[in-house]
Amino acid sequence: MTDGRWVPVENPLDRATRDAERVRRWLATDDRDFVIKVYAAAIGSEATVPRTPTCAVITREQIPAFLASLPAQRTLTPTRLQRIVEHVDSAV
Repeated sequence: MTDGRWVPVENPLDRATRDAERVRRWLATDDRDFVIKVYAAAIGSEATVPRTPTCAVITREQIPAFLASLPAQRTLTPTRLQRIVEHVDSAV
């Protein structure tokens, strides 16, 4: 409850961009000689909000196409991918 006071609301696209950067830095702690690319996306019921240069705006149905459209990361070897998966699994 705001009790009639103004409550600032953060732009969700800016928040998603900052969160993606935090994830990238967190993943980098596991493999310092490799920079993983992380992309931000805000997911909603309608993609009526304009995207920003740093954050896509997509619907749930568009997730597979969005992921497929991302550029391949040639330096993401199967060994590195497995380490990333293990790093994420250990955090859950």
